[in-house]
Amino acid sequence: MPQKEGLKSLFRNLRKVLGLIVRSDRRLLLLHVLMMLCTSLLPLALLYAVKYLVDAVEQLVRLPHGGLSTGVWICIAAFCLIYLLNRLCSIFDGYISGLLGEKTVINIQRMIQKQSAEVDMSYYDTPSYYDAMYMAQQESAHRPLVLLDQMTSLVSELITLVGVVCILCAFSLWTVPVMLLAGLPAILVHMRRVKVLYAWRKSRIKDNREANYHAALLTNRNFAKEVRSYGIYGFVQARFWEIRKRLYRQRRAISRKTSILAAFTACWDVVALLLILYLLFRNTLAGLLTVGGFVMYFQAFRKGGSAMQSLVKAVSGIYENHLFLSNLFQFLELEHRIQSPQNPLPFPAKIRDGIRFNNVSFSYPGAEANVLDRADYFFEPNRINRISGANGMGKTTLVKLLCRLYDAKEGSITIDGTDIRQFDMKELRDNIAVIFQDFVGYAFTAEENVKMGRRSTDDLNCFADALSASGADEVIAKLTHGEKTLLGKLFEGGEELSMGQWQRVALARALYKKAPILVLDEPNSWMDAEGRANFRKHLPELCRDRLVILISHEDADGQK
Repeated sequence: MPQKEGLKSLFRNLRKVLGLIVRSDRRLLLLHVLMMLCTSLLPLALLYAVKYLVDAVEQLVRLPHGGLSTGVWICIAAFCLIYLLNRLCSIFDGYISGLLGEKTVINIQRMIQKQSAEVDMSYYDTPSYYDAMYMAQQESAHRPLVLLDQMTSLVSELITLVGVVCILCAFSLWTVPVMLLAGLPAILVHMRRVKVLYAWRKSRIKDNREANYHAALLTNRNFAKEVRSYGIYGFVQARFWEIRKRLYRQRRAISRKTSILAAFTACWDVVALLLILYLLFRNTLAGLLTVGGFVMYFQAFRKGGSAMQSLVKAVSGIYENHLFLSNLFQFLELEHRIQSPQNPLPFPAKIRDGIRFNNVSFSYPGAEANVLDRADYFFEPNRINRISGANGMGKTTLVKLLCRLYDAKEGSITIDGTDIRQFDMKELRDNIAVIFQDFVGYAFTAEENVKMGRRSTDDLNCFADALSASGADEVIAKLTHGEKTLLGKLFEGGEELSMGQWQRVALARALYKKAPILVLDEPNSWMDAEGRANFRKHLPELCRDRLVILISHEDADGQK
């Protein structure tokens, strides 16, 4: 990246970060900046307080019978007061910074979650999306506040450094270039280290995701049965450690090189320190400096050196976090290709003509062959429209296209003659109830699992009808706390269901939605004979004022 473009990108990211933090809590941000100014100026005042305190002590040594004068007590009081204020400001700033950090992290997590929930489904079919999401979640969520701290630290240390330079200029103009040149090699080394580490981390995203996948195989409940049944613990852990050891060796090599360079910069610091000590001793012996002056200028040089080191860390940290935050903003700015039209048409209050797939072709991202190739289907209202066939013929893909989780490459899908791309996307999905063959069991209560199908209402009759038609009423009746029972074993107090019972709850969720279009994708594949019989019994009722699409491996007679 050219240097000019790199600076533009840096400042662009800094503006975005400040915008994120301001939106998180403007008041806390202002308090944080105020505390930063206080903690920048108070150490300079402390230097002068030390000078007068040491001079007062020196005078007491020379004139021991004078006692503690009012001036001495004023020096002691001023020193203690400035020290206390500095500590209190630092403590209060830590409190504010913690609160602001928590709010900022929550805000960014919400943004990542929102983007993940709204981004086109096609992204989920590409490994590069998972790389981007990994970087956004693992590396970037906590970095905006770290970057703010580094920016405030940069400003704070610059203020301190300017004050130190003014103090040192009163002693000798030579001390300033010595101090500044002492910090230059450290800046170059830190910048080099950050750039190399970022490039390495970015090139190793795939390895880190693979290691996390292997770790999940050994720790996630979904995999626990097979891991134990097949005895593959050793195999999976060996692959995990192989990846982690390779990453460790690479990181160690990078750290070794940068640490050697950092050691040379430390030697350069000592040379600068020796030079300053020589100048201070010479002027003190010549009577040009008091002991208090010696202490103040020495502490000022040390404070300046410390400020330079903090500047180095702040600059390199800003550069590092800018690089990683680029990944966050790239993820948050992923293009949404499937969108609602600017002037959507209203969805029909009742389906009259039906749904037509006209010459539809579609393939998933990265796949060469079409899942659907010039497919034609017509689904009529007030009846059961059955689709049956072998695995891989694109039955579930039809559902995804109807819900606009994907858009067809060719052809059109219409509802009552209107292309579905002319409807508002939320309104379209609100009018379609689906139970997918890979349905989800949520770690919520049984009631919440069903009613989340339609969050805008609480219809008791509809709830009871949905439970009865799906057979979920029998499942809930056996639970300890009925519909208020927490489902699943993820959280304390939850009760686990069988896959067939989970499927009944998922079916109830689809029925409770009361949408005019009902899509049932293998809705009873996990159910026992009793559950299947209950489903077939209620199936004719589902057609009333609805368009029903039933996807199954069975024919109309229930044969495989």
